[in-house]
Amino acid sequence: SVTVQPGVNLAQVDGAAANATYAIAFCRFGAGTAGCVAAGTLTTNNEGDGQTQLGFSPAGPVAGVFVFSRNINGASSAELVTGFRP
Repeated sequence: SVTVQPGVNLAQVDGAAANATYAIAFCRFGAGTAGCVAAGTLTTNNEGDGQTQLGFSPAGPVAGVFVFSRNINGASSAELVTGFRP
């Protein structure tokens, strides 16, 4: 599972790949990859759990998702995407 707490700027994963480093980006809805900005990195422990403070501070209200990617065999792979609740 992935949790990002707005206002606290804390990202947390549970049960992801063990001992992996993820690049985290925030991607605005409707803007494609051009609308993505780097938000931080997160490294998991041997159980696939980890948390980090994000360096993401939007100037105003934004709508989008956080995408967690890591390198697999030399290629970047988006593995985790935050969801949203109405």
